[in-house]
Amino acid sequence: MTMTSLHSALRLVATMSALWPLRASAQGRHFVVDSAWVPLRIERPKGGVAGADDQGPNVLHCRNRKTLVVQLFDLTFLGQLPRPHRAPFLILGARGCHSCDIETQVYVVPADTQSFDAQHGGWYYPGSLRPAEPTDTTPFYRGRMFVGRCLADAQPVVVWFQQERDSTGHWVQGVYRLRVVGDSVHGEFLGEHPPLGATVRAARTGTCREVPGIDQTQG
Repeated sequence: MTMTSLHSALRLVATMSALWPLRASAQGRHFVVDSAWVPLRIERPKGGVAGADDQGPNVLHCRNRKTLVVQLFDLTFLGQLPRPHRAPFLILGARGCHSCDIETQVYVVPADTQSFDAQHGGWYYPGSLRPAEPTDTTPFYRGRMFVGRCLADAQPVVVWFQQERDSTGHWVQGVYRLRVVGDSVHGEFLGEHPPLGATVRAARTGTCREVPGIDQTQG
């Protein structure tokens, strides 16, 4: 092999090494029900009426070459939930505005939607959330979030095991489940709390995925 062909082969290996983790991790780290709708790239265009630092709508480029334009920012793909006979729901971490103090939240977006913005509402991002006031830095929310077949009934869900601090300073535990009902998502607090240990074990087997938490300050 000549030196030129060796360098070409090394470049090819480096290129494949750079591309493969992106494609493999899309399913390896996330709960995926339809690989065609896995975002392979998230475009964060620059430019806006208020100046060059403004960011336009984020654009998700999926494996099936479909694009999804959403009025959300700093997007992160977290997983999917199935919809009967339609494109899945995409679970996204995002901010509702660009260059603002609003915390990152969880949004559930139909992959085939024509438009979506923060007015549809979001849910707590896992981790902790604390007030913005400098006199009170104690978190008022702590939570762990899982996506997939994470509960005993094996239905794909998003589930939060969380605690919220009430006005007296006591922590109130809760389990919140988000599941697909018909063609929409339905969220509710569960009266009987399923064991966290069972969900953690499901995450270890790969039928369920935990979303790593982050520490945030409420804007």
